[in-house]
Amino acid sequence: MTFIGDGDELVLAVHNSTAEDPALCLASGGKIGNRDESGYNIGWCMGLAPYTGLQNCEYMYVVDGGGNPAGARLFVRYITGGADGKSGGLKPFQKEGNWAVRDDVESKWNPATLEECGATEGDLEAIYGIYLDTQDMWTYWLAKNPNM
Repeated sequence: MTFIGDGDELVLAVHNSTAEDPALCLASGGKIGNRDESGYNIGWCMGLAPYTGLQNCEYMYVVDGGGNPAGARLFVRYITGGADGKSGGLKPFQKEGNWAVRDDVESKWNPATLEECGATEGDLEAIYGIYLDTQDMWTYWLAKNPNM
């Protein structure tokens, strides 16, 4: 196992791997877009046990004191697809590696559903329970490779 600090370097390592020296990386689903933009030879890996990945929602915040709360609500409604899921606000997010948070919008741009990918919802309580041990592990291994 090698620790690589950047998602773009991860997909490049897989792209540059060979059958004799194969590489597997764990990166966000959005990195699959690098395949099309840069011609990387990478693909989805599904069916790993106990799970393939974690679902991670992107967030949008409405700030307090913005002066127009109704306008902020309209923007959030637009960007999440409007009343019927067909507003232009979803368009920038309709790319491989992203799934709509709405159950009435089909993510046709992905090769599989989240269920088929084996992605699981994050368990924040479990994450917090191992956070300090994980931090210690990274500190230890990164100290062994200060050039990373």
